[in-house]
Amino acid sequence: MSNARSLIRPLVAVTCIGLTALGLRNTYADNAEEKKLAEQLVCSEPGCSARLISESRSAIGQSFAFQIVETKAGRTQSSGVAHVECARQLIFLGAYHCERKN
Repeated sequence: MSNARSLIRPLVAVTCIGLTALGLRNTYADNAEEKKLAEQLVCSEPGCSARLISESRSAIGQSFAFQIVETKAGRTQSSGVAHVECARQLIFLGAYHCERKN
């Protein structure tokens, strides 16, 4: 019984430290690629541009809001706000997958 406890406690501690490190990486690491992926999802047509107006990040995902501006026949017009949520394939690991929410 004593041997089981001496193995389980360090295993639980290392697991907690590892999950904390992965959560911190998801929250504070550079997310330029995710922003670009989200912007491409919102605005992929010629004459369309998106301006980031808000961004939030957590250990398990990111969300972005973009103001969409379209240029047609030399006229610029705003066509609203698009919201995008991005999350990893697994909770803390894997590539990000983004989805438009409106």
